[in-house]
Amino acid sequence: MATNTNKATTVLVVVLLALLAAGAPLPSSATTWKSCGDGSEPITVHDVKLTPDPVVGGNDASFNVAASVVSGAPIAAGSITVDIKYAGAEIAHEHVDLCDTTTCPLPAEGPIAITYTKNIPPFIPPVRIPPIP
Repeated sequence: MATNTNKATTVLVVVLLALLAAGAPLPSSATTWKSCGDGSEPITVHDVKLTPDPVVGGNDASFNVAASVVSGAPIAAGSITVDIKYAGAEIAHEHVDLCDTTTCPLPAEGPIAITYTKNIPPFIPPVRIPPIP
């Protein structure tokens, strides 16, 4: 079977949201995410887990992505576009080499795990803030 030499591109937006609740305990997850792809991508993202969650400003955060390859052909190379937003403001927009986040080549089909680590700017407090309407 031939290896797909075209670059696979997956777009993922991780939104760091917070909820201001004086004295209230933090919920179990302070992060939401969504795929910004149009459904034609060779990789489908199913879930994103953030560690720690909520993030701690000035420290690294690991984004563990559960995904599936749906291309029908092995993927030898590719890129991931990562957008990280906090309270609507973009704090990171990066194009990351797919093979730096998982083992390449990827199989023609089936589950994969992608791990991406980013240093979160120190101005991100470990609380939740509601989105601005």
